[in-house]
Amino acid sequence: MRRAVHFVPMAFAHRYARDPRMSNDSIDIGTRLIPAIPAIPTSRQLFPPVALLPVVGRVIDVSTELPLAGVLVRWVTQATGGALRRLIDRSFEKAIVLGEAICDQDGAFAITLSQSPQAQQAACGLAWREEAKSYVVVADRTNENASSDAAEPVEVTDAIDDIVLRVSTHVQPDTESWLALANYLASNRMYRAGELTQQLIAPFADSPASAWSAQQRTGALATVSRALDDGNDAAPLPLLEQEHLLNLDALGQGDVVKALNNFRGADQFAQYGGRADEWFGGAFTPISKTDSALYRDYLRGVWVTASRRMHGPGVPDTSLEQQIVTRFHQNFFTADDT
Repeated sequence: MRRAVHFVPMAFAHRYARDPRMSNDSIDIGTRLIPAIPAIPTSRQLFPPVALLPVVGRVIDVSTELPLAGVLVRWVTQATGGALRRLIDRSFEKAIVLGEAICDQDGAFAITLSQSPQAQQAACGLAWREEAKSYVVVADRTNENASSDAAEPVEVTDAIDDIVLRVSTHVQPDTESWLALANYLASNRMYRAGELTQQLIAPFADSPASAWSAQQRTGALATVSRALDDGNDAAPLPLLEQEHLLNLDALGQGDVVKALNNFRGADQFAQYGGRADEWFGGAFTPISKTDSALYRDYLRGVWVTASRRMHGPGVPDTSLEQQIVTRFHQNFFTADDT
């Protein structure tokens, strides 16, 4: 007897398992072979490898080649009317953010594709439009809708395995910023030149330098590097390995050269007015503040850090410090520790 033929709607043909002996282009439904429904493209087919794998790289200071931690990095593209187009400027004010990351202690970042519908759609466009491009940029801390001009944007391509963003724009911190950092170093018993450099490349969460822009930190690093480069050392020590003591009073006044060189050696000590019987091999530095005054500065710094997290960047430390005076009705700047 001839077997009955059961026709299966095409929409349900994918439910039937393929016989391994059959062609991949057909499905066995008993007595008839019907064409298989094309498989739905997977995410790997839909997106190029560059959109599937994390975009990895590093952020460094161009003058010292030191890494910069805590820098916000964004992977961006640009769209107009829903269609991706070639980036024609560097403002990125209308950029679509495909993903973002914060640099770790080594200045490294790994950006994964965002799950937002806008980012997913833009990534699909990157796969199908040859003219579409994407870039990695250093984000502006004061404007979330724009990129920073601190580093040249780097195009994301399959040929680049490790992206390096070099922060080349230097902005010198003002005296108020140096004073805040000097007080922080003193209250946390950080007296060595290498510890100053450490706070500039990877500042602690409560450090005033953590609120500085990438340009300010690289500007400070450039100043530190120039101050320590006297041209006499054939092979100068790396900045992080400088173990001599700092003059924190000079640092608070913005005199970085004196701050870094006052206790660097006996000759420099004498050059800045020190007496030979006060040198002690550079193992001692006069501290102008008492323990109570240092603790006062520490409390003020904790308040400023907490307030900055609430108000965001851009608010000067002096305004935040005034809040603690107003709230507690006490003078947190007094030198009287009696």
